[in-house]
Formats: sequence, C-alpha cells, structure tokens
Amino acid sequence: MSQPLTYLMIFSAALLGCATVSIPASTARAEPSISGKYCVTAGKGLQLLAARPNEDKTLDFGLSVWFDSGMHCGVTGKATPTEKGWHYQSGLDSPDPDEHCKIDIAVKDSVIVANADTTARCASACGGGGRIFDIAFPPESRESTSLAEDALTPDVLFNTACKNSPSP
Repeated sequence: MSQPLTYLMIFSAALLGCATVSIPASTARAEPSISGKYCVTAGKGLQLLAARPNEDKTLDFGLSVWFDSGMHCGVTGKATPTEKGWHYQSGLDSPDPDEHCKIDIAVKDSVIVANADTTARCASACGGGGRIFDIAFPPESRESTSLAEDALTPDVLFNTACKNSPSP
C-alpha cells in the first residue's frame, strides 16, 4: 500500500474516532538546538557566534569575526527560518550598497556555517574588505549552551573573547 494512501486511511480513521494519529518519527524534521556561544581561534583571528533560538523559530544571533590583520566584521540581528537554517537581511533599502547585508546560517553535518551573500556582503559591518565567507563553527567550538541577557549587545559581543584566548 502506498504511503499517502496509508496516511489517508489513518487520518480518516482518526476523524471517525477509530484510531489515534501518530506521525512516524522519520518524517519529522530535526531542529538542531544551536543555542549558546561558539568560538574558534586561529593565529590572531577569532570567530564568535552567539545564538538564541526563539519559540517562533527565528534566531537572535551575533557574529563577530576578528581577522589576523586586526580588521573586524560584526553583525547582530534576528534571522528568519529557512529550510536549511536561518536567513538574515538588513539595509537592503539603502542606496549605499555597503549597507546591504544578507547572511545565511546553516547547519551542515553538525557544523554551523555563516555566509554573506556576494551582492549584499555586509561591507559596512566589516572593515578593510573583510568578508563573512564560510565562517564555520564545529560542535567542539561550543563554549556554552545559553547566553547572558546582554550577550547579543554589539558592545558586549564584539569585545567577547574565546575561553583560553586573549581578548580581541
């Protein structure tokens, strides 16, 4: 018997009070919990993601990237859910293309990856031509599972260090 027909029969029986409906676990979309602080250091650089999922599936987030050169990219905001993760956009109405910012945050094989759109790369949030491109946070980069109330405030987030690393 085909799967759609089976579901139709189960649903019809439930409406008539003959059965209870249960959806097989294999059909439910797994929503990974990414709440917390993630941090990766390399050389003099630092990549930090602070994430707080909301009940409506949006994501309050902050991304702070310090490059070896001392340049910084910093973005905070609310991202909307997509099929692959979340999407953030701001400044698209501005006549200045440097204000245009679109970031996709996805979870791929348990790794959180942030990428800015090439045509809306958040230039005003990044100094000296810095780019948010394939910024990856593997599971072992998770430093906490919750955030302080002010953790997503730019002044706090952009001056937060990773554990066991110097301040940015």
